[in-house]
Amino acid sequence: MGKRPAVRHPATWVVVWDEGVGWLPEGGTPVVLGWDEVEEARHTVASVRDGFGKEFNRTHRLMVVPAPNPVGRRRLYLEPEFPFVAEIANFVATRAHAA
Repeated sequence: MGKRPAVRHPATWVVVWDEGVGWLPEGGTPVVLGWDEVEEARHTVASVRDGFGKEFNRTHRLMVVPAPNPVGRRRLYLEPEFPFVAEIANFVATRAHAA
């Protein structure tokens, strides 16, 4: 038997401030993390180009992995259609790496 694919629960809202980040995973409970509780923050940019190499679409995604803990907090996923995903992803990834 193969491994079951991971189920993603994209955030329905996200809050970012100087001390940390908080979000509500779809169908879950709110998660609030200080920057020192973030194990990894990955900002991914995908570019779609036409046959001539001209970019016509760019998408941003964000994934935040909480540090291991007994509560088992879910990861933060922001999909490309989330409002202001590029700005949020850039800030969170930069701030998490600085902590």
